[in-house]
Amino acid sequence: MRANRRFARSLIAGATLLLLPVLSFGAEPAGMVTDLQGVALRGGGGKLAILAELGAGAQLELEGSARVTVAHFASGRQFDLDGPGVFRLTAAGVESAGGGRVTARAPLAAAYRDVRLRPARVAQASISMRGNTGDAAVQLVSPVGTWLLERRPSFRWKTVAGVVSYRFELTDNTGRVLYETSTGEASVALPESVVLQSGQTYAWQVDARLPDGRVADGWTEFGIAGTDRRERVDSARPGKDASFGERVLFALLLDDAGLREAASTVWDGLARERPADLRLRTLGGSR
Repeated sequence: MRANRRFARSLIAGATLLLLPVLSFGAEPAGMVTDLQGVALRGGGGKLAILAELGAGAQLELEGSARVTVAHFASGRQFDLDGPGVFRLTAAGVESAGGGRVTARAPLAAAYRDVRLRPARVAQASISMRGNTGDAAVQLVSPVGTWLLERRPSFRWKTVAGVVSYRFELTDNTGRVLYETSTGEASVALPESVVLQSGQTYAWQVDARLPDGRVADGWTEFGIAGTDRRERVDSARPGKDASFGERVLFALLLDDAGLREAASTVWDGLARERPADLRLRTLGGSR
């Protein structure tokens, strides 16, 4: 029974841990809000928010001392807008259309130009993760449906009430068992003898016998990032003094590259800096 289940899951692991295609809906945006402090409106009404997409020719109205950062895709730059004033997106960037001040930042890293960093597409450009969702399930915490930069991850799941021991199993994308063990803890660290390969995908599962005799289990997939993915991320990694907007773009790039857990960590940090922004809290804490 266990062998048959392992075989079925190995087929899924090899077939579904993929980057999904980026879908296009309507016109491409000309820019995106990557930071906002104060009150800013779209021309014609409606409040702006971080991650709002802006069309070509979009007009922004900043009230009082509001400050907005806009990533302009065509120019590959970010622009800081200081109010009060009215601003407009042009083919070359962002310009003042009445009052206010515009400051252009240095060009973005080339890695950002490989993809339209659209927040609406984040979910489409991540790993397709499958696993069991029944009532008798062990809830796996990490790594779940993500590419990883680290080659020696720790495996974590939520404690199941009444369970004394868990059975952990790690397999490669052919279904071959690389490591299995029993533990009383809700986590497992791999021994030095188990080496995970860059660019490869893996599956892991946890079984637990419940006090009533039923067996609860959980399983999922993850991958170790290959050289191209690592180089893309490293080339765009922001420095310690990076602006809020730069870190927003980096989180979007991580998501686009399928590094969902790394992205979630960045989103969590951003949400702590802008606690009123519901979208940032969702992108971080809800995963």
